[in-house]
Amino acid sequence: MKKTRTIAPIIDRLKAIYGVKTRVDLAKKMDVSLGTYDNWMARDHIPDKHLRVEAEKNNVHLDWLITGEGEKYKPTQIKPQFLTPELSKEISSYVAQTLPNYGTDKRTIKIAKTFDALDDDVKDEVLEKMLTYMKTKL
Repeated sequence: MKKTRTIAPIIDRLKAIYGVKTRVDLAKKMDVSLGTYDNWMARDHIPDKHLRVEAEKNNVHLDWLITGEGEKYKPTQIKPQFLTPELSKEISSYVAQTLPNYGTDKRTIKIAKTFDALDDDVKDEVLEKMLTYMKTKL
């Protein structure tokens, strides 16, 4: 992808996705400074990497974000539910047993307590993201 002709329609689609109306709110949602946003507007160009990030974050097709044509949303993927209630209890039990061994490690205690308090669906998502991260980094 080279330079887009005009970013006004892209900006409109991004505002609609995020449910915002102002440039300030959109910049916040996109995690960019207002200065960066204003530079994009002045240059009439959003860098490709930012368009890809926004499409991925919002589960929309990049082509739709750029052109407004085609399918808007990507098909949702069904996540495997590998964290059964039994496994969740087992992990919680293990955390409770090992917690005393980490009495001085505040980070580990905080992680264990936070994980234990999560709903099962969120635990699945956290574990899935951790496994994905570990596969790419190890």
